[in-house]
Amino acid sequence: MSPGDRVRVHRILGGDAFRFLLAIPEIETPEKKTGVARSVIPRQISLRDHVISSSNLAKLIYRITTNNPAVAGEGMVDQIVENARASAGLIPLYREIGKKALELGAYGVCVSGAGPSILMLANEDLHDKIGKEIQVIYSSRGIKAKIISTRPAEGAKNIA
Repeated sequence: MSPGDRVRVHRILGGDAFRFLLAIPEIETPEKKTGVARSVIPRQISLRDHVISSSNLAKLIYRITTNNPAVAGEGMVDQIVENARASAGLIPLYREIGKKALELGAYGVCVSGAGPSILMLANEDLHDKIGKEIQVIYSSRGIKAKIISTRPAEGAKNIA
């Protein structure tokens, strides 16, 4: 997108069954963090990566509208942007935390915004267990982190 391009927003219904954990590492972020995060994204991608990413987005949108968090987690996989940002060191411990969350039963993991926060979709009854394990990972590397159990806000859950 270029500055001045219009974005059209459409409401989609669903998401009532979605519960999230948000891991917010207390680290120093670069000035103009979003610009830095965008600068590491590849300018060209393979057709294969495009097809996979498009398929994942379709799964995510469909499963939000059908209130199916288990399958929506598959749609949270972004192998283009998140891999680039994680490889650039902008999201500390992203792969390790994502792997552990999925092992413990999370449906999906993704970067929240430009990072470094990590968003995990999981049943609410797993939040304490996953949150504690993630705290251990961050602590073992000397990083303080806040773990928040949350759900879509009433006004936000129906907006695409």
